[in-house]
Amino acid sequence: MPARRRIPSYSLHQPSGQARVILGGRHVYLGRYGTPDSLEAFQRLITEHLSGSAPVAVAAPRPQPADGISVGELILRYGQFVLRHHVRDGKPTDEQYGIRAALRYVRRLWGHSPAA
Repeated sequence: MPARRRIPSYSLHQPSGQARVILGGRHVYLGRYGTPDSLEAFQRLITEHLSGSAPVAVAAPRPQPADGISVGELILRYGQFVLRHHVRDGKPTDEQYGIRAALRYVRRLWGHSPAA
């Protein structure tokens, strides 16, 4: 039977008040404990860690795009296109629902990252 991967936990580092997770033996600090930013960073890191798609990196606060748009804004614009394009006989197609469901996870994990 294959070994099951344990999901690391979101925890409080009491001396600093920071949220943290331990990945690969490294303590990764996520920002102030209990904030939406730290929870979003936790979800993003766990997703990447469990999928094996990226090395463990220190999470940074939400990056603010300096001269571009965020992934969330890009998803919003694409969503407006989907509403117009994926229509048959004046009714939304099933494709609309599938796209919206898939992009919900992308927005949750990377919505505040720069689209570039």
